[in-house]
Amino acid sequence: MMSDRATIFLSHGLRAAGVRAFDAELRGLTGHEEALISECPGRLTPAECTTALLAAVTTRIGPVGQVTPEMVAELVIGDRERLLLNLCRLTFGPQLDLVATCPREGCGAVAEVPVSLDDIVAGRPDASRDIEQEIRLVAPAGQWRVRFRLPSGRDQERAARLHDRAAAARALVVDCVLEIADPSGTPVSPADLPAAFEIPLSDAFHHLDPSAETTTGIACPSCGVEIQAMLDGFTILHSSLARSSGIFGDVFRMARSYHWSEAEILALPRERRMRYLEVAAEMEAAG
Repeated sequence: MMSDRATIFLSHGLRAAGVRAFDAELRGLTGHEEALISECPGRLTPAECTTALLAAVTTRIGPVGQVTPEMVAELVIGDRERLLLNLCRLTFGPQLDLVATCPREGCGAVAEVPVSLDDIVAGRPDASRDIEQEIRLVAPAGQWRVRFRLPSGRDQERAARLHDRAAAARALVVDCVLEIADPSGTPVSPADLPAAFEIPLSDAFHHLDPSAETTTGIACPSCGVEIQAMLDGFTILHSSLARSSGIFGDVFRMARSYHWSEAEILALPRERRMRYLEVAAEMEAAG
């Protein structure tokens, strides 16, 4: 039986009670969170749903025992992703098999990519208190100075509301710029960030917060080209839980078998609900 709790160590943490806390505790999913994940598309962006989901299942961050959506939105993207992937581990176990398509033109073979979540998210990452950083960027006219902070969940939410992907990518970068000075030392508005600086700043974000984007790969079984799969915790949860009629089918079957209310069924931990469904199926098969 899998544990329904996990302690997670964050790389940048949350400032709480005057200190930055790096340890968090997760509990497993109940039907309430599965319903939230199921109903998100079209109602909330994945970033907004991630905030609501993690606020529901994160039982503690450091000394804070009542984690709010506002706190979760303050976490850097990599720490949110660490929590999501650990939630996947709590829900499905330490081993996943993802499906990816070979990118080589003319091949397009579909392959299973085995993923060990223990290797990716277990243990304690290097903790950093440096949310804000400064970088020097070189342009034809000289060297610019840019001070920035790492993107948070709140930045993700704002960017996700923009329908144009290029505009969303720029907004995520610009929102994190705190100060810019051109080669003469003159301050420049973050809104006027030169487009050529977007990629170097994005690269700096990834270097300082590597958990924000985790990839794994295997050689294509048909042509040998490496297939890269990105591990996106929310996508894994949503696609893995979208089985047949999902949580709502479970509610229907359990209400029919046990005559419990929707609220009672949704409140059950996922593993307990699965066991009750197995018992109901066994009883039906026995006649």
